[in-house]
Amino acid sequence: MDRTTSFADSLRDLIKDCGTTEDGLRKLREYERHIQGVWHYPDDLDPCHDCMKSGLTKHRLPQVGIRGYVGTGPFTIVSDTPSGDVHFEKRQAKLYYSKLKAHGLESAHLMDVFNTASSTRDSDEQKALFLVQIELVKPKAMLVMDMASRPRKRSTGWHYCGPLQTVQMYFQTEGFTFAIDPDFHLRAATVTCGAQKGAGFSFDVYTIYHYTKLTEHRGSRTWESDWEKRFTDVLSMASLRLKAAEPKAELARRWHEESQRMS
Repeated sequence: MDRTTSFADSLRDLIKDCGTTEDGLRKLREYERHIQGVWHYPDDLDPCHDCMKSGLTKHRLPQVGIRGYVGTGPFTIVSDTPSGDVHFEKRQAKLYYSKLKAHGLESAHLMDVFNTASSTRDSDEQKALFLVQIELVKPKAMLVMDMASRPRKRSTGWHYCGPLQTVQMYFQTEGFTFAIDPDFHLRAATVTCGAQKGAGFSFDVYTIYHYTKLTEHRGSRTWESDWEKRFTDVLSMASLRLKAAEPKAELARRWHEESQRMS
């Protein structure tokens, strides 16, 4: 058994008795807090554990009802750095949470490809945490903050380097498939998961600008309108595809339940 599988099995055992998805996410968050240099994962109900411990309570999570790490979907939003700066001091982090609220994404699950600094992280543990979160949340659509990565057209691999490549690497493991979309415009890929227990699931992956684009760059130019347009275009496409998939998902659920009953 490789180390990633060992970590994943331990994490699944940790959350197996949790009654709800949110309870499972809270268990995972408690586990992550033993990791050196782990990012902060506050939510709209609980203050930041590390800020409270250190007495750093001047800058609080924007009180707009964003569930953050304990959000249960249907959308999952993936960053490569904390989903909001450490103490929410910067305009871009506060504006990001306000944008999520404005688009009705209070329950979106916010996660990162890495939850700690590169000098301290265990890559196998990070991969296991990512995969177990996905198994638990079962997203209907994933938005990855990466507008740089592009698949090569005449060979394998990628142009540039971004979190989308890490996401692909994570899903190149037993039980998952990561199929790159040939068009690669709004939709980047489709992920299929043969769940460890119960019915499998699948979801589309889209790319959006990183939340740090919600600030000024290159003198007086603002990127907020660019960020907003890409975000709304992706949400529109993803929502239409989710609506079209609902009847198929219901048939698959009923088929699975009937199979379980007959077995």
